[in-house]
Amino acid sequence: MSTLVRRVLSATLLLALVVVSAAAAAGGARKDSGTAWLSANHMEGGLVVVSGDIKSKVLGRGALVYRVKATGDANGSIKVTSNSVTVYTPAGSLSGTGFATQTTDAAGNTMVTDGHITLNKGTGKLKGHSLTATFSGPLKDNVYTFTYQGTYR
Repeated sequence: MSTLVRRVLSATLLLALVVVSAAAAAGGARKDSGTAWLSANHMEGGLVVVSGDIKSKVLGRGALVYRVKATGDANGSIKVTSNSVTVYTPAGSLSGTGFATQTTDAAGNTMVTDGHITLNKGTGKLKGHSLTATFSGPLKDNVYTFTYQGTYR
Protein backbone atom coordinates (compact mmCIF):
# COMPACT_ATOMS: atom_id res chain seq x y z
CA MET A 1 0.00 0.00 0.00
CA SER A 2 1.44 3.32 -1.01
CA THR A 3 1.98 6.18 1.40
CA LEU A 4 -0.60 8.27 -0.44
CA VAL A 5 -3.26 5.54 -0.11
CA ARG A 6 -2.47 5.17 3.62
CA ARG A 7 -2.82 8.93 4.12
CA VAL A 8 -6.14 9.03 2.26
CA LEU A 9 -7.46 6.08 4.29
CA SER A 10 -6.26 7.67 7.55
CA ALA A 11 -7.86 11.00 6.64
CA THR A 12 -11.10 9.24 5.65
CA LEU A 13 -11.15 7.28 8.92
CA LEU A 14 -10.47 10.43 10.94
CA LEU A 15 -13.24 12.30 9.12
CA ALA A 16 -15.65 9.40 9.74
CA LEU A 17 -14.82 9.46 13.47
CA VAL A 18 -15.39 13.21 13.64
CA VAL A 19 -18.74 12.90 11.84
CA VAL A 20 -19.88 10.04 14.10
CA SER A 21 -18.77 11.93 17.24
CA ALA A 22 -20.53 15.12 16.12
CA ALA A 23 -23.70 13.18 15.33
CA ALA A 24 -23.60 11.50 18.74
CA ALA A 25 -23.12 14.83 20.49
CA ALA A 26 -25.88 16.55 18.53
CA GLY A 27 -28.43 13.74 18.62
CA GLY A 28 -27.31 12.02 21.80
CA ALA A 29 -30.84 11.59 23.13
CA ARG A 30 -31.44 8.08 24.45
CA LYS A 31 -34.55 6.50 25.88
CA ASP A 32 -34.18 5.58 29.53
CA SER A 33 -36.34 3.65 31.96
CA GLY A 34 -35.92 2.27 35.41
CA THR A 35 -37.20 1.86 38.94
CA ALA A 36 -36.70 3.89 42.10
CA TRP A 37 -37.42 2.64 45.63
CA LEU A 38 -37.90 5.51 48.10
CA SER A 39 -38.95 6.20 51.67
CA ALA A 40 -39.71 9.37 53.61
CA ASN A 41 -36.99 9.97 56.20
CA HIS A 42 -37.77 13.10 58.20
CA MET A 43 -39.08 16.67 58.11
CA GLU A 44 -36.71 19.60 57.66
CA GLY A 45 -37.85 23.20 57.37
CA GLY A 46 -41.41 22.24 56.43
CA LEU A 47 -40.23 19.81 53.73
CA VAL A 48 -40.22 16.01 53.74
CA VAL A 49 -36.79 14.53 52.97
CA VAL A 50 -37.14 11.37 50.83
CA SER A 51 -34.33 9.06 49.73
CA GLY A 52 -33.65 5.65 48.26
CA ASP A 53 -31.99 3.85 45.40
CA ILE A 54 -32.50 3.79 41.66
CA LYS A 55 -31.80 1.34 38.86
CA SER A 56 -31.62 2.96 35.42
CA LYS A 57 -30.97 1.40 32.03
CA VAL A 58 -28.74 4.36 31.08
CA LEU A 59 -27.29 5.56 34.40
CA GLY A 60 -27.03 2.18 36.13
CA ARG A 61 -27.46 2.00 39.90
CA GLY A 62 -27.44 5.05 42.13
CA ALA A 63 -29.00 6.91 45.02
CA LEU A 64 -31.80 9.46 44.94
CA VAL A 65 -32.56 12.23 47.43
CA TYR A 66 -35.24 14.88 47.23
CA ARG A 67 -37.08 17.35 49.43
CA VAL A 68 -40.81 17.70 48.85
CA LYS A 69 -43.56 20.07 49.77
CA ALA A 70 -46.99 18.44 49.96
CA THR A 71 -50.24 20.40 49.61
CA GLY A 72 -53.73 18.92 49.67
CA ASP A 73 -56.65 19.82 47.42
CA ALA A 74 -60.43 19.66 47.81
CA ASN A 75 -60.60 16.22 46.16
CA GLY A 76 -58.31 14.58 48.73
CA SER A 77 -55.32 14.43 46.39
CA ILE A 78 -51.93 15.65 47.53
CA LYS A 79 -49.81 17.69 45.12
CA VAL A 80 -46.15 16.93 45.78
CA THR A 81 -43.52 19.35 44.44
CA SER A 82 -39.75 19.40 44.77
CA ASN A 83 -37.22 22.05 43.87
CA SER A 84 -34.42 19.72 44.96
CA VAL A 85 -34.17 16.30 43.29
CA THR A 86 -30.71 14.73 42.98
CA VAL A 87 -29.62 11.38 41.53
CA TYR A 88 -26.11 10.28 42.54
CA THR A 89 -24.23 7.75 40.39
CA PRO A 90 -20.59 6.62 40.22
CA ALA A 91 -20.24 8.84 37.11
CA GLY A 92 -21.57 11.99 38.83
CA SER A 93 -24.92 13.49 39.75
CA LEU A 94 -27.94 15.00 38.04
CA SER A 95 -30.21 17.44 39.86
CA GLY A 96 -33.33 19.45 39.13
CA THR A 97 -37.03 19.57 39.96
CA GLY A 98 -40.09 17.35 40.01
CA PHE A 99 -43.76 17.05 40.85
CA ALA A 100 -46.47 14.39 41.19
CA THR A 101 -49.94 13.70 42.58
CA GLN A 102 -50.54 11.29 45.46
CA THR A 103 -53.97 9.77 46.16
CA THR A 104 -55.25 7.28 48.72
CA ASP A 105 -58.41 5.28 48.03
CA ALA A 106 -61.07 4.21 50.54
CA ALA A 107 -59.24 0.91 51.17
CA GLY A 108 -56.07 2.81 52.14
CA ASN A 109 -54.08 2.08 48.97
CA THR A 110 -51.77 4.96 48.10
CA MET A 111 -50.71 5.67 44.53
CA VAL A 112 -48.49 8.34 42.99
CA THR A 113 -49.41 9.39 39.45
CA ASP A 114 -48.61 12.10 36.93
CA GLY A 115 -45.02 12.34 38.14
CA HIS A 116 -42.51 14.43 36.18
CA ILE A 117 -38.82 15.11 36.77
CA THR A 118 -36.43 17.38 34.94
CA LEU A 119 -32.82 16.83 35.96
CA ASN A 120 -30.68 19.30 34.02
CA LYS A 121 -27.70 20.13 36.24
CA GLY A 122 -24.93 17.55 36.02
CA THR A 123 -21.63 17.01 37.79
CA GLY A 124 -18.65 14.81 36.97
CA LYS A 125 -19.10 12.84 33.77
CA LEU A 126 -22.80 13.84 33.77
CA LYS A 127 -22.00 17.54 33.42
CA GLY A 128 -23.90 18.91 30.42
CA HIS A 129 -26.35 15.98 30.47
CA SER A 130 -30.01 15.84 31.46
CA LEU A 131 -32.84 13.42 32.16
CA THR A 132 -36.50 14.28 31.66
CA ALA A 133 -38.94 11.56 32.72
CA THR A 134 -42.43 10.66 33.86
CA PHE A 135 -43.07 8.27 36.76
CA SER A 136 -45.77 6.60 38.83
CA GLY A 137 -46.15 3.86 41.38
CA PRO A 138 -47.61 2.64 44.66
CA LEU A 139 -46.70 3.11 48.31
CA LYS A 140 -46.52 -0.25 50.08
CA ASP A 141 -44.98 -0.97 53.50
CA ASN A 142 -43.68 2.63 53.64
CA VAL A 143 -41.72 2.21 50.39
CA TYR A 144 -42.64 4.05 47.18
CA THR A 145 -41.83 1.97 44.09
CA PHE A 146 -41.73 4.25 41.07
CA THR A 147 -41.21 3.10 37.51
CA TYR A 148 -40.15 5.77 35.09
CA GLN A 149 -39.58 6.38 31.40
CA GLY A 150 -37.80 9.32 29.90
CA THR A 151 -35.12 10.77 27.71
CA TYR A 152 -31.46 11.09 28.65
CA ARG A 153 -29.36 13.63 26.77
